[in-house]
Amino acid sequence: MIQVSVEVNKKQHKYVIGPKGQGLQEILAQYQTSVEVPPLDNPSTTITLRGKHLLTCLLILGCRALIARVC
Repeated sequence: MIQVSVEVNKKQHKYVIGPKGQGLQEILAQYQTSVEVPPLDNPSTTITLRGKHLLTCLLILGCRALIARVC
């Protein structure tokens, strides 16, 4: 399985996850790609994606983080 890890500001993690984990569930269901986000008490900023459609999922996650920063 292919995987990629990206650094995302810890403050933006909640926007990647979505309400009640909905953002992560959506990516898994639509793109068969899992997203691993470190727990809140972990200082790591690394988010890891595993699956087939990594580029699409990276774009989705990036957009969510950027939109949240602008709003």
